[in-house]
Amino acid sequence: MKKLFLSAIALMSFSGCTSMGVASDGYRFQNRQWTNHEFRVIVKEYDSQKELTAAALKVDVAWRTHITRAFASVDRANNTCTIHLLKPEFKWLPQWPGHEIGHCIWGNFHPSRR
Repeated sequence: MKKLFLSAIALMSFSGCTSMGVASDGYRFQNRQWTNHEFRVIVKEYDSQKELTAAALKVDVAWRTHITRAFASVDRANNTCTIHLLKPEFKWLPQWPGHEIGHCIWGNFHPSRR
């Protein structure tokens, strides 16, 4: 059931996006860093952009100064992926959960950020 749910999210978020086209989130798929078909997903929701940004600043990655709407932390050693995003009651951004699942599956698939 969980695999079906994750597959549905991934398909919904990337439908209408080709490897050469730009998706509704403004990003294009460039290269897969890896492929991970089975993993545990943890979702952390935040009440405000300020809280989400503070969490992102704790992660040592190149884009941490970029204002983000969501991000994923992949722990390949423990086969887990944590998706950090705003609560939908605060800001409804349905494209972002699927985008972040993409990072769980394919790693950093848009190294140029956009």
